[in-house]
Amino acid sequence: MTKPLYFVGSALEDLRAFPRAPRREAGYQLDRVQFGLEPSDWKAMTMGKVTKSSGNVFEDLGFDAAESENLKLRAQLMRELETLIHDKRLTQSDAAELLGIHQSRVSDLVRGKIDRFSIDMLVKLLAKTGRKVEIKVKRQVA
Repeated sequence: MTKPLYFVGSALEDLRAFPRAPRREAGYQLDRVQFGLEPSDWKAMTMGKVTKSSGNVFEDLGFDAAESENLKLRAQLMRELETLIHDKRLTQSDAAELLGIHQSRVSDLVRGKIDRFSIDMLVKLLAKTGRKVEIKVKRQVA
């Protein structure tokens, strides 16, 4: 279940002005917040004008529909891996061994470096943990 997300003041416009890679990473952190998780990097701020999110933070940040869906799916898969690492209390070295990747890649994963992971790679990593990934495709409402 996702929590509502609100942008304060000029935050949404400011985020949309970011270059593509930082905007993706910011989107990943905001996606975590929508799912009740703490962002890995944040600071408190004062309230101003508030803009409610559309429900898809990547669309809010100005990505087209296709890229937004891709980023949303990658964020979901990354959250799943990060939750597994946290719940099993794995060190990054232990997680790297479980996943068959270098520790630096686990660091990229838990720091939300979304550009460094394809959907294919994330599905393979989840499979190595015994997880089964299912994709559901729906027609878009006109």
